[in-house]
Amino acid sequence: MRKYVLSSPQWVVTRIVNPATLDVWFSDDKAVLDVKRGGTSTSYRLIAQTQGFLDITELELPVAASDLAGSDPITVLDFNDRRMLWSVTNRILHITLTLPGDGTFAATVTLPGSSDYWSVSGSFKPFPVVSAADAAYIDNMIAQKYVPYPNVPEEPGKTDSEIRELGRRFFPWSPHSYELAMCVYDWTTASFMRMVLFKIFQYTSVPHAPPPSPLDLSSISRMIWESNWDSYQPQNTAYMHSFMMHPASSQRDVDTQLARVFPELYRFSEVQNRLLSAAVHALPRTCTVARPYLFSGQVDIRQMGMSRFGAELREFPGNAGPVGRPLEIEFAAAVASFLKPGSVVTTKACWSFTDREADARHYSNGILLVAEPPDPDDSASLVWDAPGYVTELSNGAEKIEWVFPPGSRFRVLSVEQDGGIQAIRLRVVPPTARAQVADAEKAPSADSHAEKNTDWQDALRTALVAEKTMLGAEASRAVVHAVRATIPILARVPRGEPPKVDHVRANTTYGRRCRCVEKQQGCAWYSKLYTYVISVWRSLVLMQ
Repeated sequence: MRKYVLSSPQWVVTRIVNPATLDVWFSDDKAVLDVKRGGTSTSYRLIAQTQGFLDITELELPVAASDLAGSDPITVLDFNDRRMLWSVTNRILHITLTLPGDGTFAATVTLPGSSDYWSVSGSFKPFPVVSAADAAYIDNMIAQKYVPYPNVPEEPGKTDSEIRELGRRFFPWSPHSYELAMCVYDWTTASFMRMVLFKIFQYTSVPHAPPPSPLDLSSISRMIWESNWDSYQPQNTAYMHSFMMHPASSQRDVDTQLARVFPELYRFSEVQNRLLSAAVHALPRTCTVARPYLFSGQVDIRQMGMSRFGAELREFPGNAGPVGRPLEIEFAAAVASFLKPGSVVTTKACWSFTDREADARHYSNGILLVAEPPDPDDSASLVWDAPGYVTELSNGAEKIEWVFPPGSRFRVLSVEQDGGIQAIRLRVVPPTARAQVADAEKAPSADSHAEKNTDWQDALRTALVAEKTMLGAEASRAVVHAVRATIPILARVPRGEPPKVDHVRANTTYGRRCRCVEKQQGCAWYSKLYTYVISVWRSLVLMQ
């Protein structure tokens, strides 16, 4: 057995008891056995063929919680919400995993040189369903050059072989790993507009309407026509090709073409969103201690305006039709009704978030979303279970992005004016959470997790004093309360640090990939335009 020396707790999988001879991978693309992993506030995803996902998360309990038992800092090791804890310094934890092949696992942890051991057992998180027909459809779209979006000059992009390799890394359990990776990659290009429009502008609550939901085609056509962001405009061949159309010279032209292609285009969007959602579900999770808040600049597409933000939510009454009435509502009216504090809202499309509030403001078109993990009474998880971290599959290596899939639920904590932007504080609501709070007076405050009683402290103290290293349900949830109690509370929405590059907001900021002019270096298009204007000016001067 190898010897390891380190200054902070880490762990190594040294053995796997695998009677079913299952293929096993880690999503970090390193060997499964005898590789050091871990460190505080980290989470690694193990994937077992036909079984599912095992997220192994490590964190150090805050000092305040450790003081409950008067002990040294306490390490928590979490296996899909089954956790154990102890004081370990300058030691490595050795893990033996047992995979019987029935959807369960057992983990035994030992310390080198010690006869002590600790065990937990639980179930794998299931794989998402991926339809072979959906994957074949995307293959056809790739062959017809609809996927991925071509020629994104401001980003380096990835080659087809790079996308295939990333698919094998993140989705080795699926025969459709390439298609899953491609749909994530395409989402990070201008194709996101197609994938958003055909979800947002669905009448999702029309009585007795068979699936798929009817569409607000006039609004979709208008959004396509009014795009005026760099090359993404209706006169551009690549942009219109992404909508299965030809360059258009008028709104009526877009209307006519959309009426002809929308059935296939709608199917295209639905298939791609299904595969994107499956991929997001399968990507590694992020520890909530490492990223306690996520931020999103909305609306995704500037020409939508704030009056269409409400249409992004299933609770919008306009989703019931009548078909043909535009799906829009004034922002103030939405906040006064289904978007008021205390309400639970459900997304119709994917939402993208980043970990820097300043970046989200930079991409905002009037709205800033601030999301926090579920209330500890609703979820005992130490990771962000809903969103997937997609940056490694992105067409831009510096796009730090988490994606919440369609159907994600949030409780509205507050809606406030902040620096010219409407800031909406949200808390994730897991599928198993308690019922919606309908009245604003009954709504939990944004700081309510700090106002809980001391029951969780008593449960954690009991476990620590009794030296219970393997935690029961009550003490396990107490760990989440202890962690959440030390997360900095956002008494107000912070402005954060400014972007790394000195940016100037351009008036033509259309969408989450905003156009920025770097003062010192300048964008390529800006430099070319400047050179052209100067040359014309000089020619005119010489002619005089």
